[in-house]
Amino acid sequence: MANTRQHQVHEQKLEQLVKSIPFYIVEYVDNKLDIRSSSTLLNYILDYKLFLEWLIAEGIAEQEHIKDIPLSVLEKLKLIEAQSFIKFLERRNIPINKKETKKAEKVSVNRKISALRSFFKYLTTQTENDDGEPYFYRNVMLKIEVNKVKETLGARASRISTKIFHNNEDARFLEFVKHDYEKELPEKSRKLIYFIFYKAMNTLNSIYKYQLSYRLASKTLNVLANRELNLFRSWFLHSPLSNR
Repeated sequence: MANTRQHQVHEQKLEQLVKSIPFYIVEYVDNKLDIRSSSTLLNYILDYKLFLEWLIAEGIAEQEHIKDIPLSVLEKLKLIEAQSFIKFLERRNIPINKKETKKAEKVSVNRKISALRSFFKYLTTQTENDDGEPYFYRNVMLKIEVNKVKETLGARASRISTKIFHNNEDARFLEFVKHDYEKELPEKSRKLIYFIFYKAMNTLNSIYKYQLSYRLASKTLNVLANRELNLFRSWFLHSPLSNR
């Protein structure tokens, strides 16, 4: 994973959050640490934290702190309770500022459902207790579907418009690449680019020469074949065989 400033910040937040979550979520994060980015795992933990807090608020979990919620609560979670949590995600008001709120976008709700499905799959298939069995078998989240969002033509056009050139932006970009881009590169990068360009040109030149040689050879073979065919035709027409 790229060791960027943002990556480091998210790793620090992860370290802080794991102190307040149950051991089974800590295990899940550790299991995914090498295949998921710190940003993704941070979002997962925040989603699970919201889920566990909702379980306490609704009285489904009797514990006071989310860290103390046992696996049995997740194992015995009813389908109607899981569905109620999805409705909560869809209907809750998310603060934008002190005066305004908004509803969650369907994409955001789907991401949270996918995170929970991944988590429950891990608990029911990829864990092991002292008896060599998964923590539990009943996976209620398998019954919760992720409804794909159909993108409208307007939304698609709006999304694409941010990734293409408008008016004469393409010409300005090409001018920048042609005249100014090289000047903004450090000396080391310039040398590297020159080396790559030199190697690429040599490779292309070799390919061109090979193709040219192949075409010339093919042409020569065609000429020779045609000449031999003409000689054979001439011989045949003047031979006794042609009169049979």
